[in-house]
Amino acid sequence: MKRTLALILSLAMVFALVACGQKEETPDDTKQPEQTGEPTSSLDYVAVGAGATGGNFYMTTSTFCQTFNEKFSGTTCNAETTTGSVENNKMLLEGDLGMCISNIDIAYCAATGTREFSEGGYSGDIRVVLPGEWNNVCNIIVRKDSGITAIEELKGKTIACNSGTQLTDYTPLILKEYGLNEGDYKIQAVTTSEMADAMRDKHVDAIIQFGAAPVSAFADLASTTDCLWLSISEEHMNNITSNYPYFGTAVIPANTYIGQTEDIAVLANMPVFVAMADLDEGFVYQFLKTTFDNLDDSVLAYTNCKSYTLESLVDYYNNPAGLELHSGAVKYLESVGAI
Repeated sequence: MKRTLALILSLAMVFALVACGQKEETPDDTKQPEQTGEPTSSLDYVAVGAGATGGNFYMTTSTFCQTFNEKFSGTTCNAETTTGSVENNKMLLEGDLGMCISNIDIAYCAATGTREFSEGGYSGDIRVVLPGEWNNVCNIIVRKDSGITAIEELKGKTIACNSGTQLTDYTPLILKEYGLNEGDYKIQAVTTSEMADAMRDKHVDAIIQFGAAPVSAFADLASTTDCLWLSISEEHMNNITSNYPYFGTAVIPANTYIGQTEDIAVLANMPVFVAMADLDEGFVYQFLKTTFDNLDDSVLAYTNCKSYTLESLVDYYNNPAGLELHSGAVKYLESVGAI
């Protein structure tokens, strides 16, 4: 009896030791998110609206998606080729995209059903996920020998601008703030390089164009022609940003262009990644975490990714441009102690 009992106890100890020596099998996957209690994505796939292949929007979006896919496991996001901001926001509202890149003003108009979205029943609760910098600035340029020194002096003049929203909305909006209505000036809708050539040849009196400074065509223009960049006054700037919250303010630093020796105060637009308010909070959180943790890699792959920083996200939280931040973005800011 004692021998039997001893044998049973010995076998029990052996089985216990074997059990203790066994490890739970886990996949060999270095991309699995750490179990830290932070929100994680419940989505398998997210389509992200970008732009035309090779363009800035497409390259920025595809770079961030590639970084996310390499560093985070469980969700795949893919940059979708589109015609740009308007189509992106329509597809977002229709449920064909989970997220997209856009100019902030177009996302705002999509959310409110105004301007390009006034027909077709478009509107919805669009939120900002990742804002860029206010780097799409308004260049208002005249020749120094024109005698024009202020925006209100453009009455009766010929003004060059880009087609699209810059023609139909931005330029008339700025000029109206200075008391100039349609009919008080002539507009030529041309490409950026064409407007620089037209000013060099004295075929237009002024240029109004939004672009990231320095605009190469304007740098070339300033190298051959004495030009003057006009500022928008603080009063007029405040009026515009109060009525159109998707505009911000910026400065073209002195000496950005040859002969431009003073800082120029201007309106600005920004690129943003946006999503519907109900996009999975955990995905947004992890997209931001992965983006900021690996931002240097993304910037090496495509330099324009440097415009999307934690600082720009914090700045947007403190100074929203008409659209709220997504709740996943707010949670991320809270988790890193930024707010």
